[in-house]
Amino acid sequence: MKLWEAMKALEEGKKVRRIDWEEYEYIYIDSYNEVINNYGSKADNKILDNIYAKWEIYKEKGDRILSFDYLPVI
Repeated sequence: MKLWEAMKALEEGKKVRRIDWEEYEYIYIDSYNEVINNYGSKADNKILDNIYAKWEIYKEKGDRILSFDYLPVI
């Protein structure tokens, strides 16, 4: 989808992501009309600057661990 379609989806309360992001990354608009990323932080304003980027609706994957930075030593 194009940027304007992603913006419309955000306004409808949907989570969206750029197709070149990691599968767990997305943004959404919170109740204060702030753009929030998947970490719960305010998203960088530059995130929407690339009008040529391709977007998609974020699909929930359920609760699961997506990656490890390291394996714990037991």
